[in-house]
Amino acid sequence: MIECFMVETTRRDLLKFAGLATGVATTLGGIYSFFRTSDAYAQRTQSSKLEKTASSSTTQPSGNKYKTDNLNNDSENVLLARMLFGEARNCSQDEKTAIAYTAVNRANDGKKWNGTTVKTALLTPSQYSCFNLNDPNRKKLMDPEKYDVKSWKECLAVAEKVLSGEYSDSARATHYHTQNILPSWAKSDKMVRIGRIGNSSHIFYREK
Repeated sequence: MIECFMVETTRRDLLKFAGLATGVATTLGGIYSFFRTSDAYAQRTQSSKLEKTASSSTTQPSGNKYKTDNLNNDSENVLLARMLFGEARNCSQDEKTAIAYTAVNRANDGKKWNGTTVKTALLTPSQYSCFNLNDPNRKKLMDPEKYDVKSWKECLAVAEKVLSGEYSDSARATHYHTQNILPSWAKSDKMVRIGRIGNSSHIFYREK
């Protein structure tokens, strides 16, 4: 009788142990499954972020294609566009064209001191105020897309068409100033006053 009781007790203990082991195994399996699922989710999330980053880097404009710290590295077209952006970005197309041609006309006027190419005419010191180190427009023209993409594109287009000859030069001006100032050079006998072009905000002159 005692042997039967001991056998039965042992049987029940074994069943309990088996049940406990099964429960532990189930719990461990659940934990393992949870971490596998979490790891897979983390990998998918990271992969998605990398894909978005790659997509963003290939489809979004850099925004600073024309940013520079050295104007000497510019082509004539880009440098002329920078001058227009600094001097006349809010002006009409005709006014931008007349201002752009002042650099072309200076390059071709036979005077070496003010440049013999469009680029050297633009970069001759104290000729175009927007390039002066203390001029507030210099910072803008050094990174034009940061400030006004639309106006920058317009300036690029005018510069290109002036240099290609697609836009003609009706004023043949070499100098100009805004209406609210009268610089000393404008009073010189060497200057022929052309006046405004349409409703331009600048007054134009031609050096004899």
